Amino acid sequence: MDGVRGMSDQSKPNPQSHDEIAGVVRRRNIFMLTAVLGLAVLFFVITIVKMSHA
Repeated sequence: MDGVRGMSDQSKPNPQSHDEIAGVVRRRNIFMLTAVLGLAVLFFVITIVKMSHA
Protein backbone atom coordinates (compact mmCIF):
# COMPACT_ATOMS: atom_id res chain seq x y z
CA MET A 1 0.00 0.00 0.00
CA ASP A 2 3.01 2.31 -0.04
CA GLY A 3 2.43 3.65 -3.55
CA VAL A 4 -1.36 3.97 -3.30
CA ARG A 5 -2.78 7.35 -2.46
CA GLY A 6 -6.34 7.66 -1.16
CA MET A 7 -8.82 10.46 -1.58
CA SER A 8 -7.62 12.11 1.64
CA ASP A 9 -3.98 12.01 0.51
CA GLN A 10 -4.08 14.78 -2.06
CA SER A 11 -1.26 17.19 -2.76
CA LYS A 12 -3.44 20.19 -1.82
CA PRO A 13 -3.38 21.12 1.86
CA ASN A 14 -6.57 20.10 3.61
CA PRO A 15 -8.44 22.90 5.37
CA GLN A 16 -8.32 22.45 9.12
CA SER A 17 -10.83 24.81 10.70
CA HIS A 18 -14.60 24.69 10.46
CA ASP A 19 -14.65 28.11 8.77
CA GLU A 20 -12.24 26.97 6.05
CA ILE A 21 -14.27 23.83 5.38
CA ALA A 22 -17.49 25.87 5.29
CA GLY A 23 -15.86 28.27 2.82
CA VAL A 24 -14.84 25.45 0.50
CA VAL A 25 -18.34 23.93 0.63
CA ARG A 26 -19.92 27.36 0.04
CA ARG A 27 -17.73 28.02 -3.02
CA ARG A 28 -18.55 24.59 -4.43
CA ASN A 29 -22.27 25.18 -3.88
CA ILE A 30 -22.12 28.58 -5.56
CA PHE A 31 -20.28 27.05 -8.52
CA MET A 32 -22.89 24.29 -8.85
CA LEU A 33 -25.75 26.80 -8.61
CA THR A 34 -24.12 28.92 -11.31
CA ALA A 35 -23.67 25.88 -13.56
CA VAL A 36 -27.30 24.74 -13.13
CA LEU A 37 -28.66 28.24 -13.71
CA GLY A 38 -26.42 28.63 -16.76
CA LEU A 39 -27.75 25.41 -18.25
CA ALA A 40 -31.33 26.49 -17.51
CA VAL A 41 -30.78 29.83 -19.25
CA LEU A 42 -29.12 28.09 -22.20
CA PHE A 43 -32.08 25.70 -22.52
CA PHE A 44 -34.50 28.64 -22.33
CA VAL A 45 -32.63 30.62 -25.00
CA ILE A 46 -32.40 27.61 -27.34
CA THR A 47 -36.14 26.99 -26.90
CA ILE A 48 -37.03 30.61 -27.66
CA VAL A 49 -34.77 30.67 -30.74
CA LYS A 50 -36.26 27.44 -32.10
CA MET A 51 -39.79 28.71 -31.51
CA SER A 52 -39.07 31.99 -33.28
CA HIS A 53 -37.74 30.18 -36.37
CA ALA A 54 -40.71 27.79 -36.59
